[in-house]
Amino acid sequence: IATEKESKVKEAMKMMGLTDTPYWLSWIIMYGLIYFISSIGCVLAACIGSMLNEANIFLVWIIFFIYGLSCLSYSLFISSLFSKAKTAILVGVLIFFVSYFPMFSITDQTSQATKILISFLPPSAMSMGFYTLLSLGAAEVYVGFGSADTMYQNYSVQIAIIMMLVDTVIYGLLAFYLDKVIPSQYGVALPWYFPFTPSFWKGHTSDEQELDQEAQAQIQEEEDRRRRAMDENIEPVEPVFERQLQTGQAMSVRGLRKHFGNKAAVDGLDLDMYEGQIFALLGHNGAGKTTTISMLTGLLKPTAGDMTVNNLNFKSDMSEIRKKLGVCPQHDVLFKELTVEEHLRMFCRFKGLSDKAEILAAVDEKIQQVDLEDKRSTPAKNLSGGQKRKLSLAIALIGGSSIVMLDEPTSGMDLTARRRMWDMLRNDKRGRIIILTTHYMEEADILADRIAIMQDGRVYCLGSSLFLKNRFGVGYVLVIAKKLGVACESHTQKVVNLVRKWIPDYKLLSDVSAEITFQIPLSATDKFKEFFEDLDRNMAPLELLTYGMSVTTLEEVFINVARGNESPDKNRKTSMLGVDSKLEKE
Repeated sequence: IATEKESKVKEAMKMMGLTDTPYWLSWIIMYGLIYFISSIGCVLAACIGSMLNEANIFLVWIIFFIYGLSCLSYSLFISSLFSKAKTAILVGVLIFFVSYFPMFSITDQTSQATKILISFLPPSAMSMGFYTLLSLGAAEVYVGFGSADTMYQNYSVQIAIIMMLVDTVIYGLLAFYLDKVIPSQYGVALPWYFPFTPSFWKGHTSDEQELDQEAQAQIQEEEDRRRRAMDENIEPVEPVFERQLQTGQAMSVRGLRKHFGNKAAVDGLDLDMYEGQIFALLGHNGAGKTTTISMLTGLLKPTAGDMTVNNLNFKSDMSEIRKKLGVCPQHDVLFKELTVEEHLRMFCRFKGLSDKAEILAAVDEKIQQVDLEDKRSTPAKNLSGGQKRKLSLAIALIGGSSIVMLDEPTSGMDLTARRRMWDMLRNDKRGRIIILTTHYMEEADILADRIAIMQDGRVYCLGSSLFLKNRFGVGYVLVIAKKLGVACESHTQKVVNLVRKWIPDYKLLSDVSAEITFQIPLSATDKFKEFFEDLDRNMAPLELLTYGMSVTTLEEVFINVARGNESPDKNRKTSMLGVDSKLEKE
């Protein structure tokens, strides 16, 4: 269990819809069967050794089995205290063997109350129970179900059985409680008083007080949205998406913060993400993208801020949100021994699908979409890095997840696979809120309906790809190639004069060998027709070979934002090579 916590497997399953009850029951059932079988082996060994001739064999088996259950409960308790597997093993085994030592302090005069107190340690309870059983057997006193309460030195087999059952219940309840309240490296801890909150027992509630609070929050969100819409770096949204905010259908993030010591990884993040759109979160390494995704999925607890989606709050209703959540983490969290098909079938179950035919249809569809047909029966440990990413992406999308968070989903894939994944995401975005982080600018440009660029934990700009290019782009780049042997400044000046005639706001970037490069502002688009016609007419007189025009890419926008450039006007204030100013003087 501690290993699953450390490797994020436990939280990954919970993020994809797994609830606590089946998770813990899986461990209890598996090890309950192991203890059931091992208890039979212990009884057979005792019978062969003629150690328990004066005892009911079935009663002896019950003692072994209940002791096994108490050890299981104790192990769950230890696992709830630690997030590191090695620490849990070292401390857990040490405490387990130390629990035997109180047995050696018992004498004939030790009171029953003291022995009962010691019995809260399962190994001591089992030891005293068998000591009593063997002692009565030595005195030729038969111990069965009717005589299990026979006392020997203020203790009986019945007391041992009862105390081990009590230990099982107590340690099990402590394990359940501490697992929820003790903060771990991954996951969000509940407050210590969570058993006394109505929301824990009833799930998501919507009484009048909460509705009033939601209405006030929506009003505040609307005001914040209008305020942010006035910001020239943020593109206003269409009315249809504004209505999603008003109804609570969209995902809304307000004032989200995460501090690691004195370092603010995310600093006051405000975002709105809408259904039917792919929202791309961009930023350099350390900008806070993965931390943001981790908080939205409940993997990390935010220092401050609020997050809502579908009128559910991330703080109080995470279990409800996770029923609709699909996550592709930055690093693959897979089960090494499970095959591709077994992974998808399991996560379909987590999402609530129960019909076998429906599950098989969903699995077949996703395997075909991610091009893993030939790897259907291959264990995850034998998949390549790109194939593991495909499987993680399929897991995130399977089961009809309405909220999908993809942290660099196509990293490690070849170009063909990446293009295929892009097509799948574009086709699957209807009815979903898809949040994507990536370092591939082309991927964001092609997939994203809205793009946010983060810097130092904050959103620097937000809008469509076209909006960002208009706001932060360097415009167009015009490259004119001269004929070989034509490289004098007077010839360059003639070309510059032609460009200046139609586009006064040009900027000469370079004049190297037989190639001249100009930067053309986006505002000059309406002059292109006349300009290019004039340029075509003067190709021969100016001894020009050819020319080409390219538009701003999202990568250039990203670089400008990373440098802290607020607008293309700032770029025009200086010339990269100083050639422009020299020609202007001439």
